[in-house]
Amino acid sequence: MEWENIPNNLEDWFGFVYLIERLNAKENEKKYYWGCKMLKKTIRLKPLKGFKRKRKKICDSDWKDYYGSSEELKKDVEKYGKENFKRTILKLCTCKWQLKYEELKFQIENNVLFRDDTYNGILNVRINRPPKSLKKYYENMVSCINSNDEKNNRNIQNNITQ
Repeated sequence: MEWENIPNNLEDWFGFVYLIERLNAKENEKKYYWGCKMLKKTIRLKPLKGFKRKRKKICDSDWKDYYGSSEELKKDVEKYGKENFKRTILKLCTCKWQLKYEELKFQIENNVLFRDDTYNGILNVRINRPPKSLKKYYENMVSCINSNDEKNNRNIQNNITQ
């Protein structure tokens, strides 16, 4: 199966967050997987003879044929066939920080560790502070969320005291 929502200008993006859904299953057997994939990968080459500096080569990753890192998902893809899975690009990202952040956000929003219908068994993300180019955007987003939370918290407290 091909990916859904592939943009025309892939070279402008670093990677994407995706959802893989198992199709053609009974309602209680449907399963989902949220993950992320980089579009390019770096291969480290040995230094040239007489030089110490290691070389790098950037090439396309295996994203076109990728079905996640979950062993359970890979077994099901083999068992049921690729045609029974739908792969959807949910969000395109411009850097590694944004890619990892958005993956974690989707996984938490969808409670992947608490649901029985997901292939996600672990959240393994290591993130530092955002790059300056994204910091303002995410600070604004978080302040909007927090201001809504404060309003909701006040409403809840008012309801409790009444």
